[in-house]
Amino acid sequence: MDSPKRFLFNNFARIGGALANPARLELLDLLAQGEKTVDRLASQARLSVKNTSAHLRRLRQAALVTNRKEANWVFYRLADPAVNDLVASLQHVGRRQLAEVRELVRDYFADPKGFEPIGLEELAGRLGDGTVTLLDVRPADEYAHGHIPGAVSVPVAGLAARIAELPRSGEIVAYCRGPYCLLAVEAAGLLRQHGFRVRRLAEGMPAWAGRGLPVAVGGGEEIPA
Repeated sequence: MDSPKRFLFNNFARIGGALANPARLELLDLLAQGEKTVDRLASQARLSVKNTSAHLRRLRQAALVTNRKEANWVFYRLADPAVNDLVASLQHVGRRQLAEVRELVRDYFADPKGFEPIGLEELAGRLGDGTVTLLDVRPADEYAHGHIPGAVSVPVAGLAARIAELPRSGEIVAYCRGPYCLLAVEAAGLLRQHGFRVRRLAEGMPAWAGRGLPVAVGGGEEIPA
């Protein structure tokens, strides 16, 4: 019989094995935004429904996700907020230890204009002074599940059509799923092309909620005049 320590490490290895797949890591990243159906996850991760179901089954066997049934739908969610912390730690170690990760982050996530991303504390301090228009550029279902109070839902796919609605005074801050989500990068680039002053949030909605900062749920906010 294995020793208690070996038994524990075997179970820890189950979790590590479930994480050792890029598609499963992406599914966990998506589920950090809120619960989703298998079809929705498959669409957003660009996987087949069959493959998505297989990956979710492996994640569920490792107790990283759980699910519930509603009518004909099955909704998945993270089993515990600590799962998102685990994925974030993995990303942090990858950025510190792997040169190719640092190079990719530099090439795709560094602001070509040299503007530093805004941090959570700075954004929280500025939201009440009326100088920031905050855009949530994630899909609408993620916004509805939970967003920063006062943020306006403008999914990046529809941003170009709503440019005229945005105020020219003050600064715009765009945020999305997390530090390695390209939606806010894409939004900032588009808005800069139209002459807006814009920065992106260095972290995403899960980090905001993880700090215990207030979270709003439900439908969209109006763009302030």
